[in-house]
Amino acid sequence: MTMALEHLGGGDLDIEMERPNPLLNAWLWVPPIGMAVFLIIVAQFSFLAFHTLAELFSIVISFTLFTFALSTHILSRNNFLLFLACGYFWIGGLDLVHTLVYTGMNVFMEGNGNSAVQFWLSARYGEALLLLAAPFAATRRQNGYRLTALFGFIAVGLTGLILSGYFPTGFVPGKGLTDFKIYSEYLIDLILALALVALFRREHGISRDEKFLIAASIVLTMCAEIAFTFYVSVFGLSNLAGHLFKIFSFWMIFQAVVISNLRTPYAALQASEGKFRRLFDNAEVSIWNEDLSAVYRELNRLRQDGVHDLREHLESSNSVARELADMVKAVQVNQATLELFGAETEEEFLNWSNNRFGDIETKIFIDAACAIWDRKRIFRSEAEMRTLDGRVIHVIVSFPIPETENGFHSVPVSIIDITQNRRAEETQRRLATAIDGVAETVSIYDADDKLVYANQALRDMDSVMLDVLQQGKSFEDRIRALLHHYSPADAVGREEAWFAERMEKHRHPGEAFELTRADGITLRLREQKLPDGSIITIGSDISARKKIEEALRDSEQQLRLITDALPVAIFYVDAHMIYRFVNTLAEKFLARSTEEILGSNVREIFDEETYQRLLPRIQAALSGEVQEFEPVIDFPDGETREMAFSYVPHHGFGGEVAGYFGLGIDVTERHALELQLRQAQKMEAIGQLTGGIAHDFNNVLAVILGSLGLLSTNLTSGQNLEQYINLAIAATNRGAALTHRLLAFARKQTLDVQDIDVGGLLDGMDDMLRRSLGETIDLRIQYSAALWLSRIDPGELEQAILNLAVNARDAMPNGGRLTIEAGNKIVDEGDLADKRELTAGEFVVVSVSDIGIGMTPEIQEQIFDPFFTTKEVGEGTGLGLSMVFGFVKQSGGHVVVYSEPGHGTTIHLYLPRSQAVTATPRAVAPLTLARAKPGETILAVEDDPSLRQLIESMLRDLGYTVYIAQHAQDALQLLPKLPRLDLLLTDIVLPGGMSGFELAKAATSDGGSLKILYMSGYAKGALEHQTNMDAGAELLPKPFSMEDLGRMLRKTLDG
Repeated sequence: MTMALEHLGGGDLDIEMERPNPLLNAWLWVPPIGMAVFLIIVAQFSFLAFHTLAELFSIVISFTLFTFALSTHILSRNNFLLFLACGYFWIGGLDLVHTLVYTGMNVFMEGNGNSAVQFWLSARYGEALLLLAAPFAATRRQNGYRLTALFGFIAVGLTGLILSGYFPTGFVPGKGLTDFKIYSEYLIDLILALALVALFRREHGISRDEKFLIAASIVLTMCAEIAFTFYVSVFGLSNLAGHLFKIFSFWMIFQAVVISNLRTPYAALQASEGKFRRLFDNAEVSIWNEDLSAVYRELNRLRQDGVHDLREHLESSNSVARELADMVKAVQVNQATLELFGAETEEEFLNWSNNRFGDIETKIFIDAACAIWDRKRIFRSEAEMRTLDGRVIHVIVSFPIPETENGFHSVPVSIIDITQNRRAEETQRRLATAIDGVAETVSIYDADDKLVYANQALRDMDSVMLDVLQQGKSFEDRIRALLHHYSPADAVGREEAWFAERMEKHRHPGEAFELTRADGITLRLREQKLPDGSIITIGSDISARKKIEEALRDSEQQLRLITDALPVAIFYVDAHMIYRFVNTLAEKFLARSTEEILGSNVREIFDEETYQRLLPRIQAALSGEVQEFEPVIDFPDGETREMAFSYVPHHGFGGEVAGYFGLGIDVTERHALELQLRQAQKMEAIGQLTGGIAHDFNNVLAVILGSLGLLSTNLTSGQNLEQYINLAIAATNRGAALTHRLLAFARKQTLDVQDIDVGGLLDGMDDMLRRSLGETIDLRIQYSAALWLSRIDPGELEQAILNLAVNARDAMPNGGRLTIEAGNKIVDEGDLADKRELTAGEFVVVSVSDIGIGMTPEIQEQIFDPFFTTKEVGEGTGLGLSMVFGFVKQSGGHVVVYSEPGHGTTIHLYLPRSQAVTATPRAVAPLTLARAKPGETILAVEDDPSLRQLIESMLRDLGYTVYIAQHAQDALQLLPKLPRLDLLLTDIVLPGGMSGFELAKAATSDGGSLKILYMSGYAKGALEHQTNMDAGAELLPKPFSMEDLGRMLRKTLDG
């Protein structure tokens, strides 16, 4: 500095070259080292206190940086430091939240290691990215308020991610840091390393000293992050080391801003003063030479005019005050004045100053005029003044008041800029106001135990003892007053002992403790001794929380009483699949006590198989979906129960799923009763069905039996026996048709599905329908020209249309119009409202309409029931419509009925559309029997003796060499003895424990070319389901004619 002073007045001053490296200044390290030593000592007694103080140190620095840089930027014009300070303000905010949620704090939420780590990571990521971006942002002009808002938006967003549970987990209690946390620290160090490179590689308008300090801060921050990679516990050594590094890091940033915003400006000011010391007599402040003579003369005139109270006179007339102020003439100003007010030249300033009086300048002028009026020796007052660019500065204006009029021609007016001081005072005032505004009670006692400060919350709470809350009062006085006015519950009867205990806690602060006063207020008190020996006491009123906790306990007890009385297992599982509540019935099912269940994971309660079955439902509930299902559970109590479970998600305050409520009902007995009911209903239906079948089959058997009797009687008479044979065949066909209809109703008959032109099929039925319906029926057939093909069994469709047409004819006994139509229909969601049986899709709709007697709603509900008929006895079987219904449903279609009594009936058959381009050609029935080729040999297996004999005869008549077996075992014994075998004809259902399917598998096990043809009275679909028969296997349904047998044999052998 001495060298610098020698150069005053001659050349520029190079402060950068004269100042040594600031990191080598020992005094720079004294405050953080002292703070570190103190915090290490504090950590031995309370790690929470250590952590809180360490974080508060950096938080206060962050907020001070922001306030300082934002307030002084207009002077320093340092965009780099302004950018840092605005960012550090919100970093300090995140660190503040990190401190408040730290394990043990529990300020606005229960503290936990993970939340603290998440807020820590957010702040460190922000700090690293801020330091990396600052050198690049410094080249542009910055707006502090916009920067503050931008960084605030980012900080609030990060806080939202953490509180909503979307921020990755950083710490798992009992396990330590997650990979995310550890790798984040390495990533942060990498970003900081890049920031260090950018600091020295880019030009950003900061001094060498500031670079060194910021670089030191970055390196220290990297050390802190490395320390935190070894973080295992919130109370671990690495945690302590990391926070100490952080304290040094923030201190260096603080020093950098101080250099830029205090030391550097003041050094520049000092240099400027040195250059012009000879011109303005070493003045360090703004000095004006003003001509106040005109003002003096006007004041004398006013006095002569009888004005007694000048202030009242001037304040009552603003125009008079302005006219008087305009008489002030600035004659000369120094360089400091030009710099303070932002003028380029003295001439510019003088032109501006002689017209400068606005409202704030007029106020200070009135004060100065009153001082001259009162003939004071010196005028000195704080004031606000505007600069040339409109800024308002805080100054101290002072000037000597001359005793004569000549002295007023040149009055030296000094103006001292105290803007920084006022801003510092404002900062302190805001801090005090902030503390006064908090809900906690705060008091500070000095090393002599005398009260230094008590905030408004404490004064309001202890309003009856304000006399001991005056500055200078002792802590002992306050505790004595507390015992007198609000004697705590645990002090009753032992006041002196309690007093001694309380004083001991105060003198040797430790962990926080609770104090319940006689007025019902419960405080949680935290005391801390500061380095200067003073003690700060913070009290939180937790009375409401205590009442809430008590009410919650009562509510939980009532809830348990209610839930225990319900015949439902009730439980609650949190987001980590941990049981948090179970009622008595849930305990019983789980065969464990509440203590064993609560805190246990679901996986620990159930066996692995049961857990894996429940896991998808649990995961769905924890993702927000309500789950309802009825599993069969093997419970730990050894019982297997059919349960009806409901999992209802529970959403937290932030909308995240916090867990789910589970309701479980044992429905084992209910299902057993339902099963019994269904069995009874089934037996009733079987009884009705058996009655109808018995009636029709008795008629069939009667014809067969009678015909065979007549045939036997007249066998030798020489009469024509063909009529009796035809009667027996016709009766047999009726029985087969009846069976076919039953299968159709059950939807189990084998369908020959083809791509059919429905319009062509209707044209082909025209002649048959007209002959069947008679001359009294006006038959009309119409269909769309662009009719789609349908995927359907044509023979079954013809039978269905014929059944509907005959029913329509019977509904018009006196004749009438019968219309059969076909058209295309696309069924969408809007068409399903009143048609519950329909599904969306593309259909070919065949409609059969009559103008007959119609049906009531009651009859419509029964028309598809088997053996239901409105015809007279003997006029119908009651299976026609049930056969139609079964066939259409089996084909993937729907049946819709519209009918009104007296207005006729329309039945729509919704047939599935085929995507084929051309229809399947219709097969032509053979005119002759399909017979055997020379030498072809068949092994027939049938357990029924009569049918076995008949099959043997039919096969021989068809020209085959035939071997017969009664069951599978006989066939297997016979197979090796046969010289040739082309086909195995076997019944599916055989006695002896081996089915026809198993027999065929054994017969073809050698890989030969033996063909298989199955016979059965069951439908093919049922057989495929029950026996795992290949869907492509050939089946000859019983009963069958010789023509059917010959055709299927040739198809199988030639296929």
